[in-house]
Amino acid sequence: MLLCVALVRTITEGFAQSPFVNFETALVHPVALSPDGRTLAVCNLPDGRVQLFNVASGVPQPLGDVPVGLDPVSVRWRTTNELWVVNHISSSLNVVDVARRLVTAAIQTRAGPSDVVFAGTPARAFVSCAKENTVTVFDPQTREVLTNLVIDGERPKAMALSPDGTKLYVAVFESGNGSTILVGTQPNTTNVLQHPAGPYGGQFPVPNDGTNLSPPLYISTNIFDPFFYESHLPDSLIVKKNAAGRWMDDNHGDWSEFISGTNAALSGRIPGWDLPDHDLAIIDTSTLDVTYATGLMNLCTDVAVNLASGRIAVIGTDGTNERRFEPNLRGTFLRVKLALVEPGTLAKAILDLNPHLDYSTATVPQSMRDLSVGDPRGIVWNGGGTRGYVTGMGSRNLVVIDAAGQRVNSTPIELQEGPSGLALDESRQRLYVLNRFSSSLSVLDTASLNVLTNVPFFDPTSPSIKAGRKHLYDTRRNSGLGQASCASCHADARFDRLAWDLGDPRMDITWFVYQGRPFHPMKGPLVTITLQDVIVPEEFVPIMPLHWRGDRATIQTFNVTFTDLLARDSQLTTNEMQEFKEFLATIHFPPSRFRPLDNSMPTNLPLPGFFGVDANGVPDRTPLPNGNAVTGSELFALNEDFNGRFELTIGDCRTCHNRLSGRGAEGDLIVVGREAERPFRPAQLRSITEKLGMDLRSTNSRAGFGLRFDGRSATLTDFFADVFREKNNQIIADVTAFLISIPGAGFGKQTYDDDSQDTHAAVGRQFTLTAPQNLDFLWQVLEPGMTPAPPPELVVRGVKNGLNRGWYYVARNDSNANGGYFQSDRNHEQQSVEALLALATPDAPLILTVVESGTGRRIAIDRDGDGLFDRTELDTDFDPADPLSYPPLPPTLAIVHEPGLGRITLRWADTGMFRVFSATNLAVPTQWSPASGTAVLDGGTWSLSIPIPTRMGFFRLETLE
Repeated sequence: MLLCVALVRTITEGFAQSPFVNFETALVHPVALSPDGRTLAVCNLPDGRVQLFNVASGVPQPLGDVPVGLDPVSVRWRTTNELWVVNHISSSLNVVDVARRLVTAAIQTRAGPSDVVFAGTPARAFVSCAKENTVTVFDPQTREVLTNLVIDGERPKAMALSPDGTKLYVAVFESGNGSTILVGTQPNTTNVLQHPAGPYGGQFPVPNDGTNLSPPLYISTNIFDPFFYESHLPDSLIVKKNAAGRWMDDNHGDWSEFISGTNAALSGRIPGWDLPDHDLAIIDTSTLDVTYATGLMNLCTDVAVNLASGRIAVIGTDGTNERRFEPNLRGTFLRVKLALVEPGTLAKAILDLNPHLDYSTATVPQSMRDLSVGDPRGIVWNGGGTRGYVTGMGSRNLVVIDAAGQRVNSTPIELQEGPSGLALDESRQRLYVLNRFSSSLSVLDTASLNVLTNVPFFDPTSPSIKAGRKHLYDTRRNSGLGQASCASCHADARFDRLAWDLGDPRMDITWFVYQGRPFHPMKGPLVTITLQDVIVPEEFVPIMPLHWRGDRATIQTFNVTFTDLLARDSQLTTNEMQEFKEFLATIHFPPSRFRPLDNSMPTNLPLPGFFGVDANGVPDRTPLPNGNAVTGSELFALNEDFNGRFELTIGDCRTCHNRLSGRGAEGDLIVVGREAERPFRPAQLRSITEKLGMDLRSTNSRAGFGLRFDGRSATLTDFFADVFREKNNQIIADVTAFLISIPGAGFGKQTYDDDSQDTHAAVGRQFTLTAPQNLDFLWQVLEPGMTPAPPPELVVRGVKNGLNRGWYYVARNDSNANGGYFQSDRNHEQQSVEALLALATPDAPLILTVVESGTGRRIAIDRDGDGLFDRTELDTDFDPADPLSYPPLPPTLAIVHEPGLGRITLRWADTGMFRVFSATNLAVPTQWSPASGTAVLDGGTWSLSIPIPTRMGFFRLETLE
C-alpha cells in the first residue's frame, strides 16, 4: 500500500545545472518607501521578487510579495500604488500594481539596467543601463522610449535627484581613478621606460624610492647572462594624473611627455591625450544635456543628495594602484571614500570614511578593524541634511555622518551580512536596511541608533554560496585594517578596471615546469581579472592555470594573498578555501546582449565605435563594416591570413584560447613567449566587452587600461594589428563580432573544449501578453535542439479565476512527444498552451520570463522546493516560502549534496519497509526507475548514496505496510 510520495529535487552545484543560478549581481537602490509612508518595497534579488511590508506602525508587517524578472536591483515608486522594478539580468522594467500584487507590464531596456528615477516636466522615467553606458528616457505612461543619453563613463548605475528636480545625478561605477598604462607601442624597439628623455634618464628598472628600488632587487648568483634581468623585467609602468594634470609615477617621476606631450607617439597616443575620469554624470532633466564631475574615486557605488544644501554625496572606494610592489601595498592599497560635490561649482571635498586609519601600518588590532567600514553600498540623508547613513556591505555595519561628512558615531552599528540599500522613514524615526547576503531587513531606531529587529525573508541561494561569500567580501575578517577584501579589486566578483603591479623585487626567480623558462617575480602591471567562472574542471587544471603568469595552478594557491596583500592575520583554513572555491564555481557570466533570442551567432552585427586599419595595417578611425560572427568563429579556428609576431600566433587562435568557453588554454604544456622573454597566459575572452573604452587616438579616453595582460592594447583592432598583423578590415570585423558574442557557449561539444558557466542569450527576457498570440518566436528557444546544452525554460505569471497564478513550460521529450504543456502551481494541474494564452487580457496580462534550464519549476511553481506547489500550499494555509511548512506527511527524503565525493545522499527515518525510485523529469507519465545502491540503517535513519545527476533528479520514497 502506497503511504507517501515525496518529490525532492537535487540541488547540484559547481559544473552541473542548479535550481539557482548565481550571477553575483549587485543591488543598487533595493529599498523604497511609498509616497504615503505606509508601504516598504524591498528587492529580494535571489528569489526574483519584491517583498512588501506595511510599516505604518514602525514595525514591518509582511504584505506579501510580487514575482518580477531576474535579479531585481532597484525599486522606485511612481505613485502610492505604482511601483517600478529594475531587473538587471532580465534587462527589463516591471510595472507593479501594488494593490493587486501584479506586474502589469514588462518593458524591455538596454542591457544591464541598474536604477530608475522619475523626473522632469512632464515626468519622465530615467533608467541607467550599465552595460551600454546609457541612460534611457521613457514616457512613464506610454512606456515608450523617448531617447537614449550616452554617458561618457563605464557602467553608470546609481542615480539621485536634486531637491528641485532639475538635475539627475548618475554615479559611474567603474569610473577609473586617472591612472593608465605607459608602455612602448612597437615591438623590438627600445623600451620606452629606458628612454633617455625620461625622468630617470633611462635608469632601469624604474626606481620607486629616489634613485633606488624598494624593496631592493634580488640578483641571483645562478644567472650568468648580464642582460637577463633587463630582458625579463617589466616594460610597462602605471602612471597617474595629479591635480596639476601631470602624469606621475609612484616616485614623483613625470612621464607627461610620453603620455600627452611631444613623445606621446612612443606610447601610441596623440599629443593632448587625456583621461577625463568622469565619476558623476549630471543630466539636466529639461534639456537632457549631460555634464560631469571628475576626480572623485575609482568605484562609485552610490549617490545621494543632501536635501537641505543640495550637495551631492558619492560613496565608493579608491585604489592606490600607482604604487608598486606587494610589500609596499600590503594592507594599505585601498581607501573608502566619501565625495561631497557642490551642485553649482562642482567643487569637491573628498574624505576618508575611516578616519581612525592612517595607513602607516598594514595591520591594527581587531578592535580597530571593527571600527572600519568596507565596501560601502548605500547612503541616505535625513530631510534636514544633518545626518547621513552609510552602509558597509563588506564590513557588516553602518556609520552615521554629519553634513560635513564627518562620522557622528565612532563605533559603527553592527548589522547582518551584506548591508546594502536603505530607506529612511523620519516621521517614525525608522531606518530600514536590506542585508543582501543574509536576506533580511534590519529596522533601526534613528534616535537611539539601536537595531530593533531583523526581519528575514525567503532566500533560495544554495548553501555553498552562503558559506563561501564571506571569503570574497568580508573586510573585517579578511584584512589587517578592516577596510579591504578580495572584492575591493574583484568588485562583485568581476574587476575594478585597473592594473596593479604586485611584484616583489626581493624574490628569486622560479622556473616553469616542462619548459625550463625563467619566471621573475617582478611581474609588472597586470589588469584585474574577473572571477566569473574562474574555477575550471579538474581535468583542465594542467592546461588552464590561474593568474596572468600561469604560476597559480589552482585557487588554493592564492591563499597567500590573504596574508601577503590583504594583511590578514593568517591564511584561510583548508575547509575555508574549499568553501571559497565552491562559491566561485557557482558564478555565471550573464546573457550576451549581442546574440539573438535563439542564442545563435549574429551574422550581420553592426559595430559602432569599432575602428579598423588603413591600407598599411595601421589602426586609424576607419569605421568597421558589420561583422559576421559565424565567419569570425571559423577564422578563429583557422585563418591562414594571420601572420602573428609571437610563437604559435599563426593561423589558429585555438592554440591559446578555448573557443567554447573563451578561457585562455595555455599552461605548463604550452608557454607562449611574448613581450621580450616574459611569458604570459592568454586572456579569457568573455569579458572583452567590459574592457573596452580605452582610446589612444582621441584626447578623450573613457578608460586608462584596455586589453591583454597589462591593458596595453586599447582596442581589438590594436590587438589584431599588433599581434596578428591583420590588414583586412572585414576579417577584423568578423572576428570582432565573434569575440564580443562569445558568452553563451552553444557551439556544440568539441575536442579539448571545456564546459563553461555561460548563459543562453534568451535567459531573463520578458514579454507582456495582453491577448492570446502565437509564440512561434519562442518555441525554437524552448524546445530541445541539436546542441548538447539543455534549452532554457519559460515561466508565466498571470491571473486565473481572480487569483495570481504561476506556470512553467514543460517541453516535448521522449515521454511527452505530443507537445509541450504548462504545469501550474497546483500539483497535478496542467494547462494546454492554448488555454493558458487565452487568459491574457489588457487588465490582467500574462508576463512571460525565460529562465535558465533547471530553474523554471522553482521560480514559477515551487518556491521552496518542498514538492508541494505554491498554490497547493496556499490553498491549504501553508507557506510556499517555507520548506518546513507543509501538511503532516509520512517520512520524506532529505538530500545531502556532496560534490567533493561526486554524489548525493538520500536520508530518511523509517522503521518499516520502503522503496526508492528516481526520475529525470516530471513529464506525464513520469518514468520512475528503482534508485541504484544499497540503503544503510544507522540509528533509525536510512542512507542511500548515488551519483550526482548530470542535470536534475527527482526521487520518490514509498513506504509499505
